[in-house]
Amino acid sequence: NSLQWAPNLQREVVDAPACTVPAPTTRPVVIGLADLSRRLQDLEGCVVVVEIWATDCGACQSPHAAVRTLSETYQEEGLALFQVAIDDDPEAVAQWLLRDRLRSPALVLSAAVQSDLGPQLARHGMSWDGTRPYFALLSRPGAVLHSGSTPPTDAQVRRAL
Repeated sequence: NSLQWAPNLQREVVDAPACTVPAPTTRPVVIGLADLSRRLQDLEGCVVVVEIWATDCGACQSPHAAVRTLSETYQEEGLALFQVAIDDDPEAVAQWLLRDRLRSPALVLSAAVQSDLGPQLARHGMSWDGTRPYFALLSRPGAVLHSGSTPPTDAQVRRAL
């Protein structure tokens, strides 16, 4: 016996906000800590990969290729990349974005407020201890599905979408 689905069955529609993935850009945006939550809330309805990095962090260089691939592969399906570069030099961040061919908007947060970033992220369910790089995968409702020093896997992103 095999299950057969009636052709007129439709998936239940859940009242969720539509995902608006930001337009590609290589120009970083300098923000204050207070702006971080609002920018993250702007991605409500998207599956979000959060990436926290810095230009002076050697370990932050290698994951960019994996993150870029995820972003390019799943952007049409509602995956948004939320990059936070902890740096005091927006031009250095712009150079990294160009070099690594990352076209998702990067928010530049001053290193002076880095210690306040953890509590800000905790409001969104993330636990960041200051380690860079840091990655989190957030579901459409904002639940944390992955958190740590490695990017989420392709399989984790597919399940979240």
